Amino acid sequence: MFIHNLKYTVKILFKNKVLIFWMFAFPIILGIFFHMAFENIEKDEALQVFDIAVIDNKEYQNQTIYQETFKELSDKKNKDQLFRIHFVNKKEAEQLLEDNEIEGYVLFNKQEPQIVIKENGMEQTILQFVMDEIKQNKRMIEDLTKKQIEDEIQQGNYNFNVQQIVHDILQKLNNQEVSLKDTSSSHLSYMQIEYYTLIAMACMYGGMLGLTAINNQLANMSAKGKRVSVSPNKKGILVLSSALGSYLVSLVGLAILLIFLKFGLNVEFGSQWLYIIILSLVGDLAGISMGIFIASVFRVSEQAKTGINIAISMFFSVLSGMMGVTLKYVIDKNIPIVNLINPNNLITDGFYALYYYNTFKKLWGKYGFKDGFNLEGKEDWFAKEYIGIDKGIELLMIENYLNETIWKYFMRNEYVINGLKILGFTNTNIPLLSKFHEENISQAHHYICNLLKDINEISAPDIYFSIGGHSYEEGTTCTYYIEWEF
Repeated sequence: MFIHNLKYTVKILFKNKVLIFWMFAFPIILGIFFHMAFENIEKDEALQVFDIAVIDNKEYQNQTIYQETFKELSDKKNKDQLFRIHFVNKKEAEQLLEDNEIEGYVLFNKQEPQIVIKENGMEQTILQFVMDEIKQNKRMIEDLTKKQIEDEIQQGNYNFNVQQIVHDILQKLNNQEVSLKDTSSSHLSYMQIEYYTLIAMACMYGGMLGLTAINNQLANMSAKGKRVSVSPNKKGILVLSSALGSYLVSLVGLAILLIFLKFGLNVEFGSQWLYIIILSLVGDLAGISMGIFIASVFRVSEQAKTGINIAISMFFSVLSGMMGVTLKYVIDKNIPIVNLINPNNLITDGFYALYYYNTFKKLWGKYGFKDGFNLEGKEDWFAKEYIGIDKGIELLMIENYLNETIWKYFMRNEYVINGLKILGFTNTNIPLLSKFHEENISQAHHYICNLLKDINEISAPDIYFSIGGHSYEEGTTCTYYIEWEF
């Protein structure tokens, strides 16, 4: 009877044109609309190359760093080209600006370079930003150039090219910046998280299939339900087979959607397909369960139940960021519990995490985090060692991440405050904790011991953290050290 009802449920659901539309066609149609909208948005947000002028005078000829930077930013071979630069005199630059052929020009004098613009806009803001960045990094580049020149001289090489040295330094700094921005297998547009919300919505829409399948087993909802209620068949078997049938049909629709997104719209999912499949199975099961719950609890018509299911699914989808990712982050910041109980949000975050966080297995081992890693080379590198001396600082980093305790105490030290003032930081109006008395030491010792206790409860059975060296006498210093035992 189980197999018979399973086949019957699958056949009935596939014949329901309304359900097939919502489960198979609607997510794909919505995905196409997303693609059309997001493609235009990303094109609009892409930085366009625009024209500027640079006054080619004696002062500019002495600015090697600015020359190399402008060369990089205006190189047509560079995919990140930002400017088309016209090297002209001041009179020509003023005329170009008046004719709206350039967005602004840069004039070098004995002081700082000056930016002349005709009106404020996006391009003018970018120009100002770039010049500010060059100013801020100029001293660092000069120091690196000076050091490189000194190294060349020490090696007996006096035929060096200063301009080439600056060029190499800028290239190195640029490569470092890019690697920090994106170390993943490919660049994931922030817009593509919307597609993950679409998958979550499709999972929850599976509830309509579960709802319909269960309604067919209820005497007050369908003619079949009346016949089932008076049959000798066990109700549990019929309900279970109906739920499984609806689940299988829903999985077919979800599989079609994933294939369409991957190969039709080129949505990035990463390489962890086993976990992606598991997440899809669990997410779809959540949707079917919601439909069964609605069918069993609400005493209204089937149309009303379907409306409730769609309303709940869409409401959860909106909260998870379908209509704007910003809402998701606002909720996470102000009412995080909402995101934690929202199944759509959990499914969306799952797909997002599986794309980005693909190194946990390599970084985590038997004794916790390995000692180091590097994702910037041709091949990712992960240390094989666990160095005990580093574990103490890891505990402090974890604790500081949780509640900023370390930071709060650090920023109350008088020497730190004085150092910040010397460096030019003005917002240092923080209550000082200049001296640590015996009660402070005891409190700190108690705090750290409790922290270590919690760590030991979740660590490997053959690893143990302890604290020692605690001593305090008037006129002496207090010493802490963390032991790492096997």
